[in-house]
Amino acid sequence: MPLVRDGAVLALYCALTAIMVTPLVLHPVSLTAGWEGDNLFCIRQFWWMKRAIVDLRQLPFFDPSSYFPIGHNVVNGELFPATTIPAIPITALWGPVVAYNVTLLFTFVMTGFGTYIWVSRLTGSTEGGIVAGVIAAFLPYRFAHLPGHLHMVSTHWIPWSLYAVDRFVEGKSLARGAAVGVTFALVALSSWYYAYAIGLMLPLYAVARSRPWREHWTMAWWRGVLAAGAAAAVMILPFLVPYLRLRAAGGLTRTFDQMETWSLNLYDFFLPNRLNPFWADFMLQRFPQEAESWVERGVSLGYTAMALTAVVILARRRPRALQAAIAVAIVSFLISLGPTLHSDDRQIVVPVSASMAALVAKGVGVFPSLAQLQAQVLAERAVPIPLPAMFMFVFVPLTSGMRVMARFGVWTGLMTAAIAGAGTQMVVAEVRRHSWSHRWVPAVVVSALCVLVLAESRSDVPAIRLEPRAADVWLAQHPGGAVVELPVEQIFRSAQDYYKTVHGHPTAFGPVGDGFMPAILWERRSALVDFPSDASIAALREWKVGYVLLTPAVIPGWDALKAKLDAAPGLLFDRELSGVLIYRVP
Repeated sequence: MPLVRDGAVLALYCALTAIMVTPLVLHPVSLTAGWEGDNLFCIRQFWWMKRAIVDLRQLPFFDPSSYFPIGHNVVNGELFPATTIPAIPITALWGPVVAYNVTLLFTFVMTGFGTYIWVSRLTGSTEGGIVAGVIAAFLPYRFAHLPGHLHMVSTHWIPWSLYAVDRFVEGKSLARGAAVGVTFALVALSSWYYAYAIGLMLPLYAVARSRPWREHWTMAWWRGVLAAGAAAAVMILPFLVPYLRLRAAGGLTRTFDQMETWSLNLYDFFLPNRLNPFWADFMLQRFPQEAESWVERGVSLGYTAMALTAVVILARRRPRALQAAIAVAIVSFLISLGPTLHSDDRQIVVPVSASMAALVAKGVGVFPSLAQLQAQVLAERAVPIPLPAMFMFVFVPLTSGMRVMARFGVWTGLMTAAIAGAGTQMVVAEVRRHSWSHRWVPAVVVSALCVLVLAESRSDVPAIRLEPRAADVWLAQHPGGAVVELPVEQIFRSAQDYYKTVHGHPTAFGPVGDGFMPAILWERRSALVDFPSDASIAALREWKVGYVLLTPAVIPGWDALKAKLDAAPGLLFDRELSGVLIYRVP
């Protein structure tokens, strides 16, 4: 029965997730993947979404307790409401750390199961769907972002959006069109990077999938498209509008040079998984940039997946339904390389004469955002090879807010998984054609392919232990003003995001993991660089700070600072809790 079969496959992905990400399963309360970094910001976002909606009963876009008493525009960072809002019950019952870890595990299971459902329908092969789901769920790309980029790991709605498109193409109706819009919105509200990407990739997939167009683009098609747009708009606009307002005010933009910095090498997709212990030393020696910057450059497709893809590409007859997947794979691959072509960690340039360089620079100079590129062409008398991302940066709205175009690589990975699913179908069909094959042989083939994929995808991801400090537990029980941890170097520690979820006090600063830091951060930092001067303590009083925390073990030159603290009349020592000193600002 299909229901029993799908349930068994779902259980399979749950089991494989438990095997591949064991620490999160065994220690969801006290461990999480990564180091002290963006993962703690994400945990704070789970805490904040529950606090805003449940406790404060307000929209989550403004946090009055950060940069107290002024408050903070939360849209300087990602909210990922499609993941944090459904997790509110878990956050309320077991806390934001458990909610964060459960969500991470959920993304593995649902990415795999969603890809299985989509590819099984696309290819007509259960075996192909299973292998495709394993490839998609455990892409090296996902493990590369696991240490802290929840929004990048949240790929789980993308295959469901592709499945929704396929269902709509095969049977056009308002309900199926609305389903496309809902899944589109869930992807968009998981990550603004993915919102941008799906806005380009899903229409491309839908157009390619609906050939021949004369047969499909009927009135029913257009009514369904309108239903999809309406459903997506209803879900996305409440969250999008605050970001558009901030952008209109001059925020949320990147420079061309920032995008260029994260360009991939032409061959990065075809390298081994950097986090796999078998390849780690080789990658470090031969490909140092990919090895050191693996979080954003970990786009490996895997050799098993590529071999199965080659089976399809070399086949005389390819399923027509795969043409859309192939088109999206090619386009996303080109976009993910960045704005110019790179190899060997260097930009590939074409030497030209001085007159030609001047001509090219004049053309580039029409676009002020490419001023640095213009200067480069004139200085080096060489022209880089432009890629689609360069034209997107100039002409496509919102592209200037993107920093790492390599994140389009998840679409290349998912499309490769789909094509590899079709390759699995061909391999299994070939096995079944032989008279010597038995009924259990296809199952062995599928199992072997899954084992190979998992062996390649195995990744040694670091983990961090999260335990509330005694000082923060004490603060949670004692109201009395805002909190700040000094000296100023401490305000940039990601741990501050986690501490905030424990003590719950207003703070003099805001989220450490914001993608776009507000001007008030630098203003307040400047006011505290000479702490504990009289002026700095006066600033603390102005910000209604009640508690100043200091941790001697992490403060260089503590003895000298301690002498100044003892002489400062504006601070009163209260207590020491497990190595953290708590001062009051009377």
